[in-house]
Amino acid sequence: MNVEAGLFIMTGIYTIATILICFFTHRSTQAVREQVSEMKRQYDNENRAYIEVEVIYEQRAFYGLRLVNHGKRTATNVKVKIDHDFLDSIAIAEIEFRSHIQKLRSQTFIIGVGQSYKFYLGSNKLRDNTHLMPVSGTISYTDATAKDYNQPLYIDLKSYATFYSINNEMDDILEALKNIEKAIVARNSKEDEY
Repeated sequence: MNVEAGLFIMTGIYTIATILICFFTHRSTQAVREQVSEMKRQYDNENRAYIEVEVIYEQRAFYGLRLVNHGKRTATNVKVKIDHDFLDSIAIAEIEFRSHIQKLRSQTFIIGVGQSYKFYLGSNKLRDNTHLMPVSGTISYTDATAKDYNQPLYIDLKSYATFYSINNEMDDILEALKNIEKAIVARNSKEDEY
């Protein structure tokens, strides 16, 4: 075998090896791009505004919803759109709450990280409303990434767990004062008899 044939074979082997190296480098680069893209998606998903809805029952008189931002960014352009089915079902008994919820449909607001926004759906009359429809609609918002989030809202208050309320310290004090007042009135009425 002469030198030229040997050089030709070696050049062919180097060419094939270079092509294989380029091919595998391209595939590796593609895999790294996909991995970086997935890491960015995960980072954005973990570091975004995230609004959760809580049902509230306050002062033993008012039912409402609390929107809480459990995310890591401020939620901006927050809009709450409650469907008309629910509004129509509370129209007669809770007219003042209905008008407030209708105004809410046209408002936008901001919920900071760890902060909340609450609004009321009705009073204790909701429990006795036999025509009450579920609270349904959407909550939409954006955050610093300018990504829009649309979250469905559906809460069937009829099927919701029973609300229990307990006395706080102020309730206990008021109850004790009422008992003292009753005792004083009873004592004074007995003294007046003598």
